[in-house]
Amino acid sequence: MKSQSLQRLGIIGHPIAHTLSPAMHSAAIDELRIPFTYGVFDVVDEFLPALLASLRIVEFAGANVTIPHKVRIIPLLDAVDQDALKIGAVNTIVNRNGKLTGYNTDAAGIRKSLEPFMGKIRNAPAVVIGAGGGARAAAYAVSKNFSPASVRFYNRTAARAETLAGQFRELFPGIAYDCISDEGALRGAIAESVLIVNTTPAGMTPNSDALPIPPGIRFSNYQIILDIIYTPIETALLRRAKSDGATAVNGVEMFIHQGAIAFELWTGKKFPIDVARRAVLQALTARTGL
Repeated sequence: MKSQSLQRLGIIGHPIAHTLSPAMHSAAIDELRIPFTYGVFDVVDEFLPALLASLRIVEFAGANVTIPHKVRIIPLLDAVDQDALKIGAVNTIVNRNGKLTGYNTDAAGIRKSLEPFMGKIRNAPAVVIGAGGGARAAAYAVSKNFSPASVRFYNRTAARAETLAGQFRELFPGIAYDCISDEGALRGAIAESVLIVNTTPAGMTPNSDALPIPPGIRFSNYQIILDIIYTPIETALLRRAKSDGATAVNGVEMFIHQGAIAFELWTGKKFPIDVARRAVLQALTARTGL
């Protein structure tokens, strides 16, 4: 890359109006006074190959990848980091002289969010809601770093959850993985689990009242509920968790820490995490009016 030329960064997804990645990364760029700019690439599936082809030939340093492209983008890349290959999802692309390499920084962001609860999660059951790229990152982060007794996946399409469970049985044979196929089984699994992670977009702005679980399911005070959604800060799921006395963990810290790793991969500079956190919280406050 030319050191003095303006390098482009951005986020690839659809729809993407909710994203605060530009606010976070632009604040970091301004703080460090480096020649980068961060934008948005709102692209549907059919135009994804064309977008990546164009990004190879411009002054493009890399991108974040979000819903719904974290899995489907993998075959379009030149190389994929080993952790991202095991997870089966990419949320960060780095361009090195026209060669696009995929990474997954979501897993590290989830690990950081759950570190205070390591003792409670170890050897305990967990439930992951969803079967997409976020679910893969969550299951990988929890399995690799916290050694739960079991991880059960719940998804509207049970076949996708079963496929995911099978893949993780091969990755971590010492942990029990299973698919939850109906609401009755989900109710029992949640009641038995210490950790419940929502990785679906249910509850994301503007549908902030949506729940990723049936409305009759309640939580207990020994449980940890992580929602990887960061906008709004408090989803309907987290409001439910708080009202039931459970520990509610929002997606803000995960979002910031995954962004920090991506930024350092792109720029080689240490991410100004406090500056970025302020920018994210200010943007969330402005959006919600709180």
